Amino acid sequence: MLTEDDFDDLCRRLYLSLRDGSVNREAAFDLSADRLAENPADEAAAEVAELAVAEDADPALLAAAARELLSSLHFRPTFDDEPGWLVALEAALEVVKADLRACGLPDAVRLYTWEGSPNAAVDAWAANSTGGGIYPEAGKDPVTALVEVAEDTQDAVMHSVWGAWPQCPKHNVGVHAREHDGMAVWWCGPGGHVVARVGQWPRRHT
Repeated sequence: MLTEDDFDDLCRRLYLSLRDGSVNREAAFDLSADRLAENPADEAAAEVAELAVAEDADPALLAAAARELLSSLHFRPTFDDEPGWLVALEAALEVVKADLRACGLPDAVRLYTWEGSPNAAVDAWAANSTGGGIYPEAGKDPVTALVEVAEDTQDAVMHSVWGAWPQCPKHNVGVHAREHDGMAVWWCGPGGHVVARVGQWPRRHT
């Protein structure tokens, strides 16, 4: 059986090869063999093991099987594996800053990472967000990135001002970031409506 570090290393080597458009057959076979040693009935691992040693295996089929294996093992890429995802989250934060300025609040917020967690989180001028942060894969999709960053920013800002932010101007309640019709929006739950797209909070509604 592999050690935890060796297991993580194999997953990462296989993922990075897939990311770059190929399949590391050695890593694929070693990882699947380890899974089969623990669970001989693991169909995903069995398929990868068979394809990894077959010289005439369809590369696309092997890649698909390898991705399925990594998914079954709950492998989660980090920002080190996908630095572009952190860049995407930082770009999303720049969008959210517009809503802070529209509400007359400082836009001195930043993303940070910390040892012991793969996630990123938002630090406002007087407090950090208090949740688990933003998982790296949120940066994979622009809308998801915007929603997740808006939520984490909201948490940090509310702990800075000790109040709800932002608030629906019609119902005077705090709103929440969510995806709606393919867009990241600020949603008023009690009113059941969109107040504004994230990054487009109207200045008259401060």
